[in-house]
Amino acid sequence: MIKKFAIEPAALRRWEDFRYVTEKLGFSHGRVLAAFPKAWIKEFIEKQLVDAGEMERKRFIAKLQVIKQERMVNSGVPYCGDVPWSENALKHVNAFDRVIMADGSEECHRESTVQSIDVIDEAFFEVAREVECESTPRGLARPAEPLLSHASEAAIVDPYFRVDINSCLSVLVALAKSAVAGRRFEQFYVYTSTKFLPRDRGRAARSEFGRIAEIAGLSGARFEFRCVDPNRTEKAFHARYLLTGEGGLRYDKGFQASHGKELVDVSLLDRTLHLRLRDIYIAAQRPRFVVESWSWDF
Repeated sequence: MIKKFAIEPAALRRWEDFRYVTEKLGFSHGRVLAAFPKAWIKEFIEKQLVDAGEMERKRFIAKLQVIKQERMVNSGVPYCGDVPWSENALKHVNAFDRVIMADGSEECHRESTVQSIDVIDEAFFEVAREVECESTPRGLARPAEPLLSHASEAAIVDPYFRVDINSCLSVLVALAKSAVAGRRFEQFYVYTSTKFLPRDRGRAARSEFGRIAEIAGLSGARFEFRCVDPNRTEKAFHARYLLTGEGGLRYDKGFQASHGKELVDVSLLDRTLHLRLRDIYIAAQRPRFVVESWSWDF
């Protein structure tokens, strides 16, 4: 769903190519730049902007700052600086969904996911905006991994989320593991309806969750549960979302694992809807429709 693009810095040395490719990137578009090597932006500035004029250099750098904040994820792939970028990329080609190279070498034409900047077209950027996944904790977490690995905060919005049952908490653990793996994560918000507020305000569930969280390596993460009064919301409190600061997903059947291999539809949110939901559920101090909340710190 969210595809990782490895792009050779030299492939984007021309502003026209740089703009064309980078405008295709973004979590809401389902495409992100994999930082390969880790210091991709630094390498681009030092090697590709050497002969650029002052104004052109500023234009590139301004765009690179946006990419770093909103359209880039860690590749998680080792890189050897003693060999060319193309050799590194082909060695780890299975770690990426698409690879863009600077030249039209023979390798580009043997593998459809590997192309040179001179021949890529709209078809090369096609991604599925909706996928089916198994409603297991791991299956529900997998489509969100690229989003969560880049996030410092995230929110589950699910009026049917039950804090007192393992089938929901196990999904929260799986999502949190993906977030913590990115090493930037701080906090998860969980919005659910007051209809499912446990009598003990989650105290019993916290004990069990704490045990699982320790095993899962969630040390340092914070979880805030916010109970929503559906009568106070501006629109029906029904749809189920996974949100971060950079993008979001809609989960057709929410965040509860099933015993069988039931399939769940997960789709990308467009940028406009994501930004509106982000402002409500993440950026806001505490939405007025939240009538009760509590936190778990680990």
